[in-house]
Amino acid sequence: MNTTAKQTQTSIDIIEQAKENIEPRRQGHSAAAISKTFSKDHEQKVSNQLHEERISFEEKLQIADREEDPLQVWIDYIQWTLNSYPQGNTSESGLLSLLERCSQQFVKSPIYKNDIRYLRIWMQYAKYVEDPAELFSFLSLHEIGTNFSLYYEEFAGYFESNGLYKKAEDVYQKGFLRKAKPFARFQQRYDQFLHRKVIYAPDTITMRQTNEYPPLQTTFQLSNPHQQNGRSEVSVSDARRISVFSDTEGTSSTNGRSTNPTSWENFGTVEQKRKENTVPSRAWVGETLQTHSSRKVDPLNTFSVYQDESSSH
Repeated sequence: MNTTAKQTQTSIDIIEQAKENIEPRRQGHSAAAISKTFSKDHEQKVSNQLHEERISFEEKLQIADREEDPLQVWIDYIQWTLNSYPQGNTSESGLLSLLERCSQQFVKSPIYKNDIRYLRIWMQYAKYVEDPAELFSFLSLHEIGTNFSLYYEEFAGYFESNGLYKKAEDVYQKGFLRKAKPFARFQQRYDQFLHRKVIYAPDTITMRQTNEYPPLQTTFQLSNPHQQNGRSEVSVSDARRISVFSDTEGTSSTNGRSTNPTSWENFGTVEQKRKENTVPSRAWVGETLQTHSSRKVDPLNTFSVYQDESSSH
């Protein structure tokens, strides 16, 4: 009994010392996996073991197409990475690269477009993307996961976290028209959102009915909406035709990309997008720095010397 308690205490001590290097996750962590990873006594042994296991997973990926469910091979690899590297994405874990590879692998697969497992991988990847709205637009364009409540919850949650309650409302309205499944869960999440909206953004509340859907100026827009009496009325069948939106208030989250799926086949990596948004450095040799003021200052006339006239007499 004392031995068991001592082992439990040791595991807790290891976790306590390493907690700053553990990435918070909604689903939590395996205490046993964390203890194993950060145990100094087995650090080198664990490192060698992880290397061998990673090689094994990479070999499985090479022949994943032969499997009945190739996606599951990737999921097992990702889950192993999450358990083996509680720190999250690091140079050692390679989690971000793995998520990028997996998410892009099945973009054209009709089998996985409506597979909740595939959507969850994209949601994990979204945590590392600088502009999640662009990612959701990409998924919408390729109709990946757009039948699931999770898609609309996460998309709306992104807007809500940035104080954009109107855009979040538009996303939920879209999910309502698509009858996002499971619909009971979707309705619950939507009701919770409306409750928060009343508290934190009462000025954005309108009196329109739930089944009325205004023209979207954020998120993705509908194609060919029916106009009657100056108001847009959209059926569920129309809601299935989705195109990436143009934000009238600013820059589109698609960065001018076409709404044709074949012209935006690759979402790109985080590193690629970082380079796109970085101004290249250049040499300053021969460059002239402009001053903010055009006023010319005479350095010899900046001040006058005080003379005491009474001392000269």
